[in-house]
Amino acid sequence: MHVPKRVSTTRWSCQSDAVKALIVGNHPIRNTLQNILENENETPKARSEANGLHGKMCKLETGIYAAFWHDILARSNATSHILQDPKLDLNTAIAALKSLQCFVSEKREHFRDYEEKGKEMSGTDEYVKHA
Repeated sequence: MHVPKRVSTTRWSCQSDAVKALIVGNHPIRNTLQNILENENETPKARSEANGLHGKMCKLETGIYAAFWHDILARSNATSHILQDPKLDLNTAIAALKSLQCFVSEKREHFRDYEEKGKEMSGTDEYVKHA
């Protein structure tokens, strides 16, 4: 089971796990936050924090970023595991790093895919309008 938690700033795997939890649990997390912010038995602080987090999760930009970083971090994490193998040879290490570089470079061409995933996650197709 994937649950959101405080992220370690030193390990790629923690970053990857945190984003995966957000992707996998997106709708249940949003529903829970909605329940908290509507529950008058909750403290004003809890309701306010739930409202803020819910608002962020309902932004198209948040959905796009989450989908994009989910792919990047998952692949980076997989490459990291390959590079940590004590029996790793230099050719395999170079191939793994080149593969990661190509993977990341190709992501520039997939914005529309991430936008669709973002729409699905956020429940909106509207970008935040700045004045």
